[in-house]
Amino acid sequence: MCLGDNRYIISLLLMANKKSFQPKPFLSKASTKAIALFVLVALVIGGGIALYRHKLDAKRPQISDKINYSPPTKEEQAAGDKQKQADINAQKNPPPSSASVFISDATQYGDTVEVRAYVSNVTENGGTCTTTFTQGTRSFSVDTHAFMDASSTQCGAIDVARSKFATAGTWSVSVKYTSPSITGESEASSLTVN
Repeated sequence: MCLGDNRYIISLLLMANKKSFQPKPFLSKASTKAIALFVLVALVIGGGIALYRHKLDAKRPQISDKINYSPPTKEEQAAGDKQKQADINAQKNPPPSSASVFISDATQYGDTVEVRAYVSNVTENGGTCTTTFTQGTRSFSVDTHAFMDASSTQCGAIDVARSKFATAGTWSVSVKYTSPSITGESEASSLTVN
């Protein structure tokens, strides 16, 4: 036998066992379909997120990083002049040295004693109103937060349960206002507790 005969035999053997020499697929058809579906879903979700972000960016106002070095407009000049005058007036009229605290109401309504107070010469947030009730040697206090309104500082609602008062009769009530910038106390008012 010669070399050519060996080639012929090998080719016959290969043709006879053709199925055994075919490469097997790496993944089954079902696995390939599942992966393709997963990739498709991921692309759809990613595209949806990109579209949503694009729409959000389109709605945001565009901020310019350019500085306007041109002279002020008449409105800007007027606003600046107004602020300068307010600063000058504030220096001429310093803030008061003490808070003027007034009690506008101190009355028992059913099972609740209500006190309403305000600071007339201060307009600020962040202060505390301390309301003190006194009868002879008995005394107790209630703190409330104060808040700014249009032209004064209001003490928050001071509502005290009747049960806090040891006895009925006439009680003295006063309100002290305290903030980081100023303090002051009202004159005492009388309150009848039933």
